[in-house]
Amino acid sequence: MITFVEKSGCELAEAGMKQADKHAKKVNPCWPEGAYEFIKEYCESHDEPFTAEVVRYSAELAGFPVPPSLRAWGLIMIVAAKRGWIQQIGYRKVQNPKAHSANAALWQSKIFKEYRVGKKKAGRVLDSQTHDELPWIK
Repeated sequence: MITFVEKSGCELAEAGMKQADKHAKKVNPCWPEGAYEFIKEYCESHDEPFTAEVVRYSAELAGFPVPPSLRAWGLIMIVAAKRGWIQQIGYRKVQNPKAHSANAALWQSKIFKEYRVGKKKAGRVLDSQTHDELPWIK
């Protein structure tokens, strides 16, 4: 008789994020540390609520390397929360059509500082767009 040990959705999500992070490190060993730096700078310069997809899109616009799986950003967000940079304040439907309107964590910066002119990495790259107006690159 075969016995299956079922994992919870949270356990599976965490395993998926860790696997994506491991793959990102294999492809680009510096990616995770750069992502932590990016999310910290993003949080220091953005006081409005945001989702991980907004951070990912901002990173892409800023020229930050895209990881092999976008799920790698999930672990970055969790670690940012554990470091006290962000806190989850609710949920919002994602805008990416491929995600079928799934719910995603809505985050708020806990380390916001006034915007500094000349900041090039996280900056204010989405000033002219709201979360609901993000263009999706195919």
